Amino acid sequence: MSSNFSFKNEGVEDAYKKVLLRESEQIVEASLTKQHFVKFAQYMKDAKTLDGLKEQLVNYFKDMNPLFDEERFRKAAGME
Repeated sequence: MSSNFSFKNEGVEDAYKKVLLRESEQIVEASLTKQHFVKFAQYMKDAKTLDGLKEQLVNYFKDMNPLFDEERFRKAAGME
């Protein structure tokens, strides 16, 4: 992986954080497969309401990731 930033105007720690963030974003992008998109499309098709779709996605994310923070996600999605 090549880096496109300079250490001149920022601390090494900040530069390192940028690299880690970029790598984690690439991992997430690479992690979504056709099966994920098929599942999302099915949820959208089956959902009767936007709230129903949101609930289906929350349940899916909980099943996919035991570390999924449901409370934080609901807050970010305006589902409080």
